[in-house]
Amino acid sequence: MPYAVTGSVSSDPIEGGTEISFEQYEAAIQGMCDGLVVLVEDGQFSLAAPTEPDVELPTDDEMRAIAEALRDRLLAVATVRIAPLQDAIDFGKATDAENASLIAWKDFRIAVNRVDQQAGYPRDIDWPAEPV
Repeated sequence: MPYAVTGSVSSDPIEGGTEISFEQYEAAIQGMCDGLVVLVEDGQFSLAAPTEPDVELPTDDEMRAIAEALRDRLLAVATVRIAPLQDAIDFGKATDAENASLIAWKDFRIAVNRVDQQAGYPRDIDWPAEPV
């Protein structure tokens, strides 16, 4: 005889398992293939749709801290990209492509620095895309 516990079935005995019929075992296997879960409550076998786990959403302060950390990482990337471009400009050695790239990276850095001014901040942020 097969056995079932919440979340599992087996053709072999399961510690704490409930004995089920072969028909229930086959239904459980098919049900799990279809995305259902096996439930055994008070010795009664059943199949059910999975329930969404209770997820505790982060607080606004936690979201703000996450956003600030990402902002700081993006600002650091922009600064690293801007420095050599700015050097080329400062020494009069910049190409047209470098001039354009510098403007794009500075625009990006300004936009990243202003994400906290967006209406949905800190939960809904439209992060700017890095220049290519």
